[in-house]
Amino acid sequence: MEVVKPNNVYDSSAPNSRAVVQDDTVYVSGVVGIDPETGEYGDTMAEQTRNAFENISATLEEAESSLDQVLRFLVFITDGEKKPEMDEVFEEYLDEPYPTRAAVISDLGGDEAMVEIVVTAYR
Repeated sequence: MEVVKPNNVYDSSAPNSRAVVQDDTVYVSGVVGIDPETGEYGDTMAEQTRNAFENISATLEEAESSLDQVLRFLVFITDGEKKPEMDEVFEEYLDEPYPTRAAVISDLGGDEAMVEIVVTAYR
């Protein structure tokens, strides 16, 4: 197993690896909507989703993969009414045919996080 430690994403206090690679599969831990430059959460669901995508993209790049190689997204959101905002950002970053995806309404355990995204990709 190879551990992926990108330098250009926010630091996580969770006891996990940012991503791991086994054979040709990349498993990215849950990524929240923190701006990688400021270390702050975005103010809206769309902004947080964009931040998460930027962090995911950087992580996949470090693992020699990309958003085009994502097989599955597992998305946790705190407010189902804001899901259309999240969907719009997915359409900004991805092209058809889209990867598989599940979206679950969840308490993310904090006041600021609105979205957390888990990714499985190949390389």
